[in-house]
Amino acid sequence: MCRFLIVRSTEAFDPGPLFRAFAEMARLSRAPDGDRQGDGWGASWQEAPELLNAHGTSAVPPETGPPSQCSLMSNPVADMHGGTPTSSPLRVVGGVGAVEKYESKSLRASRSWSPRETQISGWKTMKSLRPIWQDGEALDEIPAGRIFLLHARSASFPDQKEILEFNQPFVEGRRAFVFNGLLKGVAFPRPLEGRIGAQKIWSLLKPDAAPGPIDEVLSAAVREIASHSREVAALNIGLVEDEKIAVYAYGADVLPYYHLWTAERDGRTIVCSEPLPGWPFRRLPPGTVIAL
Repeated sequence: MCRFLIVRSTEAFDPGPLFRAFAEMARLSRAPDGDRQGDGWGASWQEAPELLNAHGTSAVPPETGPPSQCSLMSNPVADMHGGTPTSSPLRVVGGVGAVEKYESKSLRASRSWSPRETQISGWKTMKSLRPIWQDGEALDEIPAGRIFLLHARSASFPDQKEILEFNQPFVEGRRAFVFNGLLKGVAFPRPLEGRIGAQKIWSLLKPDAAPGPIDEVLSAAVREIASHSREVAALNIGLVEDEKIAVYAYGADVLPYYHLWTAERDGRTIVCSEPLPGWPFRRLPPGTVIAL
C-alpha cells in the first residue's frame, strides 16, 4: 500500500510545497483494507548544478504559501514473497558517492532517527522510517532541482516494517525506480535479487541487468512479470534515467486506489498515485508503457 510521485521540470524549482501536498494526500489516503502509507518514505533527486552557490547549497529561494490540502483515495500494495527480512531497522553509515552501507540499530532508537541522506552516482536520496506527514521539515530541506521521485510506503507484511533499505526509491547508476501494485501467485523460474517484491522487480530493471532505452526495458519487465504471475490486479512502475521518464500504469477499474495520474503545467510534468489540488490531472491509460 504505497503512493508515489515523479516530477520533471524544465526549470529548477523548490519542491517543498508539492511534497507537502503529497504528504497530506498520503496522510488522508486509505487502502481498500484501511491501511495507510505510514511506514516511512524516501525521496531521490538530482540537483541542478547551475543553481548551487559557492558553498554547494541551493541558491533558489523556497516557494512560499501554505501546503495544499488533499483528500482523495488510497492504495494497497502487496509485495511478492521472498526472503526473510531482519527484524531490526537499518541506518546508513556509508560516505557520499559510495554504495550505501548499513548497520543494525535498535528498534527503539530508530523511532527518533533523523532522515538519512546518501548519494549514488548523480542521485541523492533521503529516507526515513517516520510517516511522511510527520517529516515536513525534512521534505523542506530537499534542494531545488528539475527531477524528483517521492515514495510513501505501507509495508505489506508486519515483519517487513521498520527496515530502511526497503523504502523506495531505489537507485543505481543513472536510473531510479518507484513501484506499487498488487500481484498474486508470483513464481519466477530463477531466483531474483532482493528480499521483498519491490526489490525483485527493481532487479529486472537495473542498468546492468537491462541496458537500453528505459521504455523498452520497462515493457520487457512488465511482460516477464505478467507471464510469471497468476494474477496482476495492479502494477504501477515509474522508471527514470537522467531526465527521461517511462511509466507503466495498470489498476483494474474496480481498484481505483491503483490508478495512476499525470498532469502538466508551468513546464512541469507530474506522475502521481492520486491527483493533487491545483493540477489538471488525467488518468494514464491502463496497460501501456508511456515515455514522458
